[in-house]
Amino acid sequence: MLKKLDDLSEFDWISASRWPLGSREDRGDGHTIRHLLPDSFESYYKILHPMYRDTSVADESRKWRREDKFRDRDLVRITWKELAKKFGVPYHRQINPHAFGRTLEGGWPRYIVSASEGELDAPYLARLGQVLSRHTSSTCWYFEYFQVATEFILTDELYVGELSDLASANEHAHCRSGPTYWWPEDRAWCVCTDYDLSFTVVGSTAVAQKDLEDMEDIEGFAMRVSDRIDYRSHLEHDSSTPYSG
Repeated sequence: MLKKLDDLSEFDWISASRWPLGSREDRGDGHTIRHLLPDSFESYYKILHPMYRDTSVADESRKWRREDKFRDRDLVRITWKELAKKFGVPYHRQINPHAFGRTLEGGWPRYIVSASEGELDAPYLARLGQVLSRHTSSTCWYFEYFQVATEFILTDELYVGELSDLASANEHAHCRSGPTYWWPEDRAWCVCTDYDLSFTVVGSTAVAQKDLEDMEDIEGFAMRVSDRIDYRSHLEHDSSTPYSG
């Protein structure tokens, strides 16, 4: 059963180790994985949040309008790789939705439902938890919620539970998305889904990362801890490099 903790002390190992927003110890530009996670993990993996094609929309030239809605039953998964190839965008580990900006002037076409920010879709979240559970000896897991990521809390909140609580953590915490961070008591790995990003980053062992890479329907990249992850990250990739298909 998920239990709310009275303080955030169990989160200190992350908050005290990551780089503060707005600054870089290497004096570089932008924000990197070090702004999300400690640099003590052996491997880092970026999971791209799913995108979907709305099969009810036939006109691919139509753009999204404010009043537009979609029905879940009309959605079919489409990969970032497929979209990158379609729109001539380089497909590489620092890709983000802004990489499509020049090609998609005026916004995403209506038939594409873009990746969610700050939330990994429930089926993928559950499968991620199952895979990572094989790479920890702990049954005690922590779930941290960043206040800006929610509509309902006024401060950051920290909960303790177990694997079975992952699927229902948002409901128990009265939050519409998240958790922002989750990790086991032995700190064998840590997952971060930042409220402002359309991908999830996992710090772990190389063995655990191999299991993540082998997950069906999960689209992602092995990352370097120094890799940039903000909205301009795609610009640090060599723009002369062709689509990686």
